[in-house]
Amino acid sequence: MKKLLAALLAVILLVQAVPLTGLAAEEGETAPKSAEKFTRLAEPVAAEAQETGKGNQGKEREEARTAADPMLASGRGSSSKPSAEDLRRRIDAIPKVTRLYETEPVVSGPGYRPAVLTEEAYANALGWINYYRTAAGLREVAFTDELNLSASWGALCLAMAGQLTHNPQRPEDMSEEDYEKGRDAAASSTLSWSWGYGSGAVLQEAVAGQIADSDSANIPTLGHRRWLLDPRIRTMGAGVADGDGYYTAVRVMGGGVSTQAVTDYDFISWPASGNNLSETFLPDTAWSVTLNPSRYMAPDPSAVKVTLTRKSDGRTWKFGSTTDTSQIGTEYDYFAVNTRGYGIANCIIFRPACSDLPAYSGVYTVDITGIFDRDGNETSIHYPAVFSSYGADSSRRYRLDSWAWEDDWSAAWATFVFVHDPSISMTLEAEVTGPADGIYTAEITGPEGDVYTCSERAFDPPAFRSQALVLSGQIGVKFYLELPEIEGVDYGESYMTFSVGRDTALSRADFNEGDRNASGRYGFTCRVNSLQMADTILATFHYGNGWTASKEYSVEQYIRAAEKNSERYGAKTMALIRAIADYGHYSQIYLADVNRWSAGDRYTEMTTYYTDSFDYASILAAVSGMAFDKSGIAGTDVEKAAYRLLLDSETTLDVYLTPKNGTVLTASASFNGTEYTAARQPDGRYLVRIPNIPAHRLGEMITVSGEAGGTFTVRVSALSYVRSVLNSAASNGAAKDGLSALYQYCAAVLAYRA
Repeated sequence: MKKLLAALLAVILLVQAVPLTGLAAEEGETAPKSAEKFTRLAEPVAAEAQETGKGNQGKEREEARTAADPMLASGRGSSSKPSAEDLRRRIDAIPKVTRLYETEPVVSGPGYRPAVLTEEAYANALGWINYYRTAAGLREVAFTDELNLSASWGALCLAMAGQLTHNPQRPEDMSEEDYEKGRDAAASSTLSWSWGYGSGAVLQEAVAGQIADSDSANIPTLGHRRWLLDPRIRTMGAGVADGDGYYTAVRVMGGGVSTQAVTDYDFISWPASGNNLSETFLPDTAWSVTLNPSRYMAPDPSAVKVTLTRKSDGRTWKFGSTTDTSQIGTEYDYFAVNTRGYGIANCIIFRPACSDLPAYSGVYTVDITGIFDRDGNETSIHYPAVFSSYGADSSRRYRLDSWAWEDDWSAAWATFVFVHDPSISMTLEAEVTGPADGIYTAEITGPEGDVYTCSERAFDPPAFRSQALVLSGQIGVKFYLELPEIEGVDYGESYMTFSVGRDTALSRADFNEGDRNASGRYGFTCRVNSLQMADTILATFHYGNGWTASKEYSVEQYIRAAEKNSERYGAKTMALIRAIADYGHYSQIYLADVNRWSAGDRYTEMTTYYTDSFDYASILAAVSGMAFDKSGIAGTDVEKAAYRLLLDSETTLDVYLTPKNGTVLTASASFNGTEYTAARQPDGRYLVRIPNIPAHRLGEMITVSGEAGGTFTVRVSALSYVRSVLNSAASNGAAKDGLSALYQYCAAVLAYRA
């Protein structure tokens, strides 16, 4: 049970930050692709024909909808709504995938072929699709051999072309006849691409990603979700092929897909009215309500108003035409109305600012006004969405929800909530013991006889007091803490961990007695790469007996705060801060273009920047003397020299040397007092890696020298790559802007240090 729950969470999280792909130069070097976990979705295709149905308005509506109580339910009136326990059982019944392929795909050469999945793989994909459909109040679909084969041709075409698109180019080795099969399948499927998940999680992850559909590119339409939750569809098919990642196609429209006329529903919502499992709807997922076109007129975005209410504390979120959607991110409310035919038309989309929202739990109610039935009468929708955990022990009726304490630590209270209706709660009191190790403890017996231990610290914990941008060398944020004296606590053993954005990997900074500011507060630094400047850094200070204190912050927050208080900073400092903002903004655009991402999909989009256009000619002139110089290999046994630039929280230069067959090569480079020697690679090349080049030394030419049938030298700098890009007629605007911003950042650091 726990293992399955962990898999669920990994899939729902989907997009996670990973090491940057390298920037290739001269000889076309690229960085090795490390294991990563993220998904991209192709823009879903809208149906050309819209369902307009006539029928008798209101005849098939549920009895629950009355003038006094206009409460409706998601899905078809002929489908029963599942309980939370039903949903748990459905997940438990979905087969695990121990082997993805019965016949593996061949994605290159004239012997290409589509994959045939194992029976358990098809059952896994179908099980997840039907789980979401059942939760939403829809009938199950079935897979057919015809559609599975078609989807496999679509996935193969994408993998061979290396594209995630509904209109892929014809792969070089693919016949025109097979290309038509692949292209037609891609045009009639929901598509996704993933990297880093094991083969056993590919289909589960693809379906979950298409249902979530809430990245900045897809949240305006939720097209993938709406196709998978189309009540008219009776048959689908799934196919997978792996090339530079796993391409997944789910056939949802076109030839071979069986459909039926369906009008016995008012709307389809996700999360569904009624029961939902929290793990399948994370806080950063958009809510949606798709109206039945045969019962409602197309909603007018200027008239629709939505109120979302959390029953536990009465908190409300309101959405409508006044909701500011100029910025899409988890820290902003979002609202949209999309009337195109992605599956069913007339979709109302909303999401509360969720960067600080906990997991959904308990009862939320949705109220929608400003909509009209087919007769033109204004009407409304009201329904509850109830969230419980997949991992809840259904044999228990109550669970511990929270506790509170007397000011003098003499008593404590615990609140218990009813598992199947969190609006029902009770409070029990207990005596307090302690403090022991600085902690007061209360043992409270719950209504089912379970004993719960509740505890609180008896002292003021360490506190985050300020943040500073690290402006020298690499980009970073320094967190300053005030560390009070606490009996029995040795701060010498304390440390800070950092996670950045969607990256779950932790970095660590140990306590340093000497790292203090003028106010005596202790500093801990988190380094970030150029793509992570808008990502939230979660800093967690670990001290004492497993205790922690946390703070969230980002480079972009610092930049915005500095701009508001620019009079407190010097001109050089503000110039550098603005250059850092430009570098973060334009490097995201550039690397998204290089790696085929969509802006904001993998990293939080950097919307703060200051330069609208760069003077390419003047920058090229400034770096004209920094060309990659490999003339020193002439007359030696070095056949080829190449380099690449890696931009991460530290900047790295990799120099590759290819000797003639049988030649033993030695080489090294000295930088910042350290000697870096060549290491032979599996492909026979030799690599000299120069790491941790600070910003003010990006223009410094580094000499690599060695022996290979004679003495040779190669000279290169990080800014050699800027020159290469600006000097190439093949470079597009994204590349030129990204590398110009890197040069501008270097120049601003040099000016700041002068």
